[in-house]
Amino acid sequence: YNPMSMFFNDRKSFDMATKYADDNGFEYDAYMKYRSDIITSSLPEINISNEYEIHSVIPWCNHTAPIVTREPLGYGEEVPWVSDAIVYGNRKSMNAYTETYNFCMEMLELFEGRYPCNFEPSVTQNAYDKNLSVKYFNNPYSLDSSRHQ
Repeated sequence: YNPMSMFFNDRKSFDMATKYADDNGFEYDAYMKYRSDIITSSLPEINISNEYEIHSVIPWCNHTAPIVTREPLGYGEEVPWVSDAIVYGNRKSMNAYTETYNFCMEMLELFEGRYPCNFEPSVTQNAYDKNLSVKYFNNPYSLDSSRHQ
């Protein structure tokens, strides 16, 4: 599975949702990324907010990633992963979250091809690069392995 494909599709899905809202003259309370291979007994409770923040499920493999620094170019402090599975926020926040594809392309250029585009680490680095506030919630889940065959 290719993370860049996922990032590209995340953005296209967000663009379709915002276009639909715009074309029909309304705004969603929240925009959510929810992977289709998730198995869980409940959906998260949505906290509607106008703040520049995303709400991320605590990833089942809860690790950390270093943030990207631009001056000097490199890596900084370690922060908890932002999920690539279940995340939601308002339009402005999810607009930034779904910029991960473009963020990776920019980092590949800045790091001269030596930037590892990975799932949660790249989503996390993009969120922190965009100065998004990250709120975490617990919603245990597993992934349906039959969806990856």
